[in-house]
Amino acid sequence: MASSPSAQATTDRNRLTTLPVETYLSILSYLPNSDIKNLRLTCSSLSNIAYLRLKRVFLSVNRRDIDVFRAIASHETLCQKVVEIIWDDTQFISWKLEEVVREDGYLVGAVTGAVYDGSTDRGGTVKRCPKWFTRGCVDNIHELGCCTYDEVEDAELIKRRAQVSALIPPWDSWTHYQRLTQEQEEVIRSRADVDALKFGLDRFPALKRVTLIPSAHKQLFTPLYDTPMIRSLPYTFNYPMPCIWTGLDESGIPDHAVPWNDKLVIDTTGLNTGVNYHIFNTPCRESFDLDTLLRQPGFRHLDLNLFVGWEKDDVWLPFRHCLLHSCLSQCSDLEYISFRTNRGIYATDDLSMDHFIPLQSIFPVEKWPRLKHFALSSFPVVQSDLLALLAGLPPTLRSVELSQLLFIDEEECYTSLLEQMRNTLHWGDRPEEERPRVSFWPRQPSGMPHIYAWMENSVENFLYGGGENPMHRGPGRRMYFSG
Repeated sequence: MASSPSAQATTDRNRLTTLPVETYLSILSYLPNSDIKNLRLTCSSLSNIAYLRLKRVFLSVNRRDIDVFRAIASHETLCQKVVEIIWDDTQFISWKLEEVVREDGYLVGAVTGAVYDGSTDRGGTVKRCPKWFTRGCVDNIHELGCCTYDEVEDAELIKRRAQVSALIPPWDSWTHYQRLTQEQEEVIRSRADVDALKFGLDRFPALKRVTLIPSAHKQLFTPLYDTPMIRSLPYTFNYPMPCIWTGLDESGIPDHAVPWNDKLVIDTTGLNTGVNYHIFNTPCRESFDLDTLLRQPGFRHLDLNLFVGWEKDDVWLPFRHCLLHSCLSQCSDLEYISFRTNRGIYATDDLSMDHFIPLQSIFPVEKWPRLKHFALSSFPVVQSDLLALLAGLPPTLRSVELSQLLFIDEEECYTSLLEQMRNTLHWGDRPEEERPRVSFWPRQPSGMPHIYAWMENSVENFLYGGGENPMHRGPGRRMYFSG
């Protein structure tokens, strides 16, 4: 007589629980957390063996992210292995409810004057949403259509098409979007996200890193991070991708600079954005918080990306009398610093000596006796001043990155800089294991690691091995590499 399905399931589960623990751990290493979570629910034996791999947690102004963050922080076991907090600075666009009226053949908001789209369902119910919301939803679909699928398997493409076909109209998504913004406003008013962060900082003993990102959403169906909030969104939900930091005005800088002990990374995830540089112009809450953080004993890693304006803006002068040098002077244990702005090499043409800022007025290198890595990107430089800064870096230095530098003098470029680095810094006289690795990215990196390694080896061969200079100047001050 055949056994019942429930009896067979019990038998299979009993067999599974008799496997050696080593076999379990090997199997679990291939499973995502979502599958491990389901496996833990099958029986107490598996629950005691199958632990979730939670090395990082997410936080934002969304209630779902906060609830999951607090649940992990409150769990006696799960909180022990968290080494990173990722703060998603995403905020949905808040929009007050308003009456929609018809003017000159258009649907417009009675308060905002914004244009609305509308539709009537079969039951005669009129549904409306702002036109900017509709446009954002349509842009999502167009962007998905513009993606190349050369490296995507057919199954993945079929899945994506099924997801797009299941999306509901914008005016239906608008209802859920309003609920999200209402929850967001409540979190901001109550500072529940800030309170959660303070709670987590005390509850994660292995915490090493707090990363701020402008947006975890990136693209519909393919977020940068699959946060609890993003996973909780309805399968059919379409919505404009949230604004990033560049959409903030000077008074809208997030109030999120809470001290921790080890590392601060402002990760722009490749977007044209960063921390508003105005926080270093005059004393403010944000610069005070940063100063407090950098004073912490043992603080060793700073990755700072600043938004300093658009290409047409004269953005460099505010650095002359800023508070940045004072802040950076506090971290005597610093081992890693990366300083970048959102301005690329194409801003070079309009630079003059009026934009010159002595680098040592920003970077107090004499205060960093343990520094191992120095990176500078998208900043105006004079070659002699940059060489003086590099010469002042401590003997502990092991790597230097100089990316998309903006040479003020038209006669200067990466070719001459590399020549002078070899001739004046004398790093080649050091023991081989103490020579700094130098990387030059004159333009936006290509995203191919093997190209990076090839370029680094060619630069190192020139600096320390008698090879030829791999940097060459072309028309229009463009730089070319031939290693």
